[in-house]
Amino acid sequence: MFSKGFTIFKDTKDLRRYSGYSGELSNAYELKGDYQKALEIYKEHISY
Repeated sequence: MFSKGFTIFKDTKDLRRYSGYSGELSNAYELKGDYQKALEIYKEHISY
């Protein structure tokens, strides 16, 4: 579910929401234990 919203915000170039959403998505991956994906998404988050 998070990844679908992440893609929508990225595709529509809504950078404010994309940045906030990517931070939350990174947290979700971290809680899930997928640290590699969490880091990947976090890097995108801080770039925006």
